[in-house]
Amino acid sequence: MGDTALNVRLGAKTGAFNKAMSGAGAKLQKFGKQVGKVGKSMSMMVTAPLLMAGAASIKLSLDFQKSMTKIQTLVGRSSEYVKEMKGEVLKLSSESAQSPKDLADALYFLESAGLKGSNALATLETVAKGSAVGLGDMEALATVGAAAQNAYGVETLSASDALDKFNVMVRTGMFDAQELSNVLGAQLGQASSLGISFDEVGAIISTYTQVTGDATGAATGLSAVMMTFSKLETKQTENQAMALDKIGMSAGQVKEMMAEKGLMGTMKHLKTKFDENGVAMGAFFTSSQALKTSLTVLGNQSGAYADNLDAMGKSTEGAGAIQEGFAETSQTDAFKMEQSMNNLQVSGVA
Repeated sequence: MGDTALNVRLGAKTGAFNKAMSGAGAKLQKFGKQVGKVGKSMSMMVTAPLLMAGAASIKLSLDFQKSMTKIQTLVGRSSEYVKEMKGEVLKLSSESAQSPKDLADALYFLESAGLKGSNALATLETVAKGSAVGLGDMEALATVGAAAQNAYGVETLSASDALDKFNVMVRTGMFDAQELSNVLGAQLGQASSLGISFDEVGAIISTYTQVTGDATGAATGLSAVMMTFSKLETKQTENQAMALDKIGMSAGQVKEMMAEKGLMGTMKHLKTKFDENGVAMGAFFTSSQALKTSLTVLGNQSGAYADNLDAMGKSTEGAGAIQEGFAETSQTDAFKMEQSMNNLQVSGVA
């Protein structure tokens, strides 16, 4: 009986042990499966972003190459020229924290506008830095820079000077910079042909917007004023002829005064003479837009115009507002973070 009882007890313990081991094995097996799932999940978490980053890098590189190639195929520059420009664009991208593709697109626009070589790169640098300080997107700023040079000549007005003056317009006016950059370029050719300086254009627009807050309206109104003077000798209305006759002036004399005193000086002279002789300004400025603009910038705003014109003239002193603004911006943590992220794009393109 003793041996039998002992055997029973041993058998029970052996069964319990086997059962325990069986349960532990199941737990180990379950744990192993969980580890496998976690490992697979971790692998996907690491691999998927890397694959996505790689795909994005490839797309960015292809897009950059396409934009640069357009300079060769659509503008007509040589392959050697484009290859050299690629390297310069990537250097500028790293410095300015602007993406290689955006820079390539802006360069294509500048090249299409007739700029090339060192002048195109210098303009692109100013455009990139202007965009970095928040003056507008690169395409719009490139439009301003190219239009200013083409209208007045690079010897007279460089892109750097033009965009520094544009910066003054933004600072002294009351409008969105992006809005004006989209419409300003269209006014510069006509202004230049009438002998109206870029400074006058800027001062009139910023003065007008101090009252209205409407950059598009300012550009449209200025265009109407310039059109009035442009048509004066060839399509003078009867009312305009009578108005000028009453103050003893001819269309030719008005044109000469424009060359001597500028647009604002001429408008001031005309208003004074019209007031003295009881002639309404509307008799001369027959367009409602031209009349509204002339009356807005004259009178109470004439002092503001003088201040704005003075600021435009001083804008190119020293290093220039955009260079100084970029020097400050480039020291911020936000810019440095953008620059680091952008350098990853540059390395992927290069």
